[in-house]
Amino acid sequence: MRSTGLVFDVDGVLIDTSLSFPAAVSGAVRFCLRHFLDFQATVDLFTEDHYR
Repeated sequence: MRSTGLVFDVDGVLIDTSLSFPAAVSGAVRFCLRHFLDFQATVDLFTEDHYR
């Protein structure tokens, strides 16, 4: 079966992303700092509190 579309759930209505979103952003920030700026973060620079 071939797919003809893709659904993006950006507002959290279909899937609750309240816990995974902050973790994904934190991981992306760490990755960018490490690979683009050669900076190793020792603390979380984006947490669940920033998301609220």
